[in-house]
Amino acid sequence: CWICNSNDANSGEHHIKASDIRRVFGNVSPDDPIYSHVKPRRRNVPVRSAKSDHLKIKKIICTECNNVRTAPYDRAWETFSAFVGQNWPDIKRTRRVKLQKIFPGRVSKSSIDLQLYFVKLFGCRIRADDVPIDLVIFSQSLIRRTAHPTCRLVFTIGGFGTGKMKYAGLSKIHTSERDGRPAFATWLYTLGEFHVQVFWSAEGLTTNEPKEAWAPSDGKIVKFCRK
Repeated sequence: CWICNSNDANSGEHHIKASDIRRVFGNVSPDDPIYSHVKPRRRNVPVRSAKSDHLKIKKIICTECNNVRTAPYDRAWETFSAFVGQNWPDIKRTRRVKLQKIFPGRVSKSSIDLQLYFVKLFGCRIRADDVPIDLVIFSQSLIRRTAHPTCRLVFTIGGFGTGKMKYAGLSKIHTSERDGRPAFATWLYTLGEFHVQVFWSAEGLTTNEPKEAWAPSDGKIVKFCRK
């Protein structure tokens, strides 16, 4: 397990959370499947459950880390994502969310948990795809329940999923190098016309992310940008 470095890696993390799959596509069943497209192979693979292994990253973390240690991070994202889905017309109009409405009385801790959901997913993708980014700070942040110092999130409206076709997915991790080593990375988590873009930079470097980029230390309002 890349998080605790103690237990066997026997658990698979979802690419897209099952709750998000259900929110975008409704009930997924053998009689009403969705279809997975993974380039360059495995296209049009029928998926008959929101918890299908087709929607999971290979087993690279342990059950304890997945189901216990990181459970608060999963819940924070589920709560945030559900709120966004329920209030999407207002969010598209105002382009902002007050975290106090989502996490009343616990904004500071829940903001960290919200970021750590994407830190966890990012780390799993780094390990699964053999991206040469050091996972030590990722692991330490998840274990200590402290914000990752160089990961920021950009919440975005528009782009993919604005037509009739329903869509949820992840982009590739795009990296750039400095002195032969990854210096910056970014990727996209997409739920219809709602997207979260994740930015990472090596320590001591700053990315050129939009001004709406958010980290837990940035306060109680999350601003959305438009594609």
